[in-house]
Amino acid sequence: MHFAVIATRPSAQRQGLGGQLLQAATKVADKHGKWSWVEATSPGSRNLYARHGFETVHESVLQPGCPVLYFMQRAPVVVS
Repeated sequence: MHFAVIATRPSAQRQGLGGQLLQAATKVADKHGKWSWVEATSPGSRNLYARHGFETVHESVLQPGCPVLYFMQRAPVVVS
């Protein structure tokens, strides 16, 4: 499952809302046995995704002066 956009307003950041969104999304992926993919656009978002089990598989700068994009994936977690 590709999670295209997961974001919170700047005024609502650092309150756990992004983590709650990720937890809900990955729960659905796990239920269906699906891998998950995201692209992180900052070290902070990369760290958030990593805390939820995502691993960086590739880093890229699309054009000089652009931020690094971190392509990340997460294997489904089997819940028994």
